Amino acid sequence: MSYAYPHMAVSAFLAATLMVGLWMGSGIKTMREYALANTVYGIGTLTVTFLATYIEAWNLIGFPSDIFTDGLTHLVPTVLCGVIFCLLVIGRYIAPRVKQFVNALTMGDLMEIFYGDYSRRLTGFLGLVYCTAATSIQILFLQHVCKLLYAESDWLLITFALIVVLYASWGGIKAVTLTDVLQFVVIVAGLALIAHIALYEAGGIPHILRSVPPEKLQLFDIGRDKAGEFGASYYSFPILIIWMLFPALPLSFPFIQRILMAPDGRKAAHMYYLSALFLVVFFLLLTTIGLAALVLYPQSTSSEIVLHFIEKLPDGAAKALIVTSLLAVIMSTIDSFLHAAGLSFTHDVLRPFLHQRVEGFNELRVVKYVTCLIGCLAIAVALMVRDIYTIAMYGMDLAGLLFTIPLIGGIMGLKTDSGDFFFSSLATLGCFCLSTVYLNEGLVIPCCILASAISFFGAHVVRNKGLAKVTILAGKGTSMPSIADETLTM
Repeated sequence: MSYAYPHMAVSAFLAATLMVGLWMGSGIKTMREYALANTVYGIGTLTVTFLATYIEAWNLIGFPSDIFTDGLTHLVPTVLCGVIFCLLVIGRYIAPRVKQFVNALTMGDLMEIFYGDYSRRLTGFLGLVYCTAATSIQILFLQHVCKLLYAESDWLLITFALIVVLYASWGGIKAVTLTDVLQFVVIVAGLALIAHIALYEAGGIPHILRSVPPEKLQLFDIGRDKAGEFGASYYSFPILIIWMLFPALPLSFPFIQRILMAPDGRKAAHMYYLSALFLVVFFLLLTTIGLAALVLYPQSTSSEIVLHFIEKLPDGAAKALIVTSLLAVIMSTIDSFLHAAGLSFTHDVLRPFLHQRVEGFNELRVVKYVTCLIGCLAIAVALMVRDIYTIAMYGMDLAGLLFTIPLIGGIMGLKTDSGDFFFSSLATLGCFCLSTVYLNEGLVIPCCILASAISFFGAHVVRNKGLAKVTILAGKGTSMPSIADETLTM
């Protein structure tokens, strides 16, 4: 009977999620309701859906493994840089400014305001690439759930993914938000349980701190990679800090959508502040799991220590909750990125092209079909490529490098021009192609970030003979620069 607990829990969770998602999707009549739920949600719900999207499978599986392998040094780039600094800066300076564009539904709408119609279409295409890649990566993590259920099958993986595709495409952001709330509750319960079991079996925090090797408790291990030597690997300390400080993820398509869902700029900022606070606690719990694993399995060579720990648990109710929690982590990220992919591609690429060419064009109907097709595409990419690093590098990382700095520049009030965006995109793309061929893989991201910043701000300074800013007229949904609004600094 205990063997059936995980299967029963997962089946019940999937059924509940599907019913809730389909129920919330009934009665949607407008694109604004499908995309932003008419901004009806309060700060609590917004924060939960933000966190459910942000907490991905790699956080739950990979971060404790990094602590197990390298020690506390990963707290600096991930928590101090990626969470505390990055999210607080966005909450303070960026999120409230986004809410000035009251008519925007997507990042593409913002980029059209800043850089023109063709930039909107390019952004919509980048949204398709970025979010489809993110969805494919999470689908690959479903393999671990299948393994924990003793049913390693591509068909089971496809079934899990199609359930998410069904409610996310049909129900829009309302379905995504409410299922995120349900999934978040399961995530918190599962994380608390696994942390409790790990700490109990390892003898408690004082015993753990006395037992782990002292070098694992060092916060700063500058320049050292997983082999303990200085290098330009993807995991060396300086490379991780640069990548975590670059706000591509927390300003990506589903998170811009969360900002636009907020009733006002103050609530958008508070969403980031509260999320940062929770994520600090979240990563500290994952840290304790990684350190506990050092005591429990000191000779283990597993690269996924959390999965190793779960496999060791007896097939009872505790394991059922933890496996369901892992599934909830994956599903809550898939639905948000999948919805953002369909919305971006439909609203920013298809609609401008088809609206005047197809009689009776119904954007709301089209976006549902497009989202479903993108979900199937993401499943196909995951099963054909089967390599998380490749999908991340040539999907998420590349697209993030292209849109992040131009997006921040426009939001912060720089006097923008389509030439700045396209020149920066071409320079960054060229740098990416060359660096992947001629440089160590760990240097690709820092070099491309530098190329994006230099090309974007360089083009802006040359065109305007200095830094030029404009005043964004709140409530108009657009920026209206004038001579009086413009300031130049040499």
